Amino acid sequence: MGAKIPAKDLAYVHQILNRTPMYEEAKAQVQKGLEGYKGEAWDFESKGLVETANASSSAEEESSNDITQL
Repeated sequence: MGAKIPAKDLAYVHQILNRTPMYEEAKAQVQKGLEGYKGEAWDFESKGLVETANASSSAEEESSNDITQL
């Protein structure tokens, strides 16, 4: 999970999980995520918004200049 979850909110999610209609596989994934939650935001080591936009822009420019794509 990419966010810190307050204890009262985490308890609420646990409380309503079994009452929430969803596929069993999805419910199992949510339960596994809740069980693995250690009270800290998970660092996905992903690029920020600006870096992602710049990388996307560079990739588009490279593909538009690639003569094999013509």
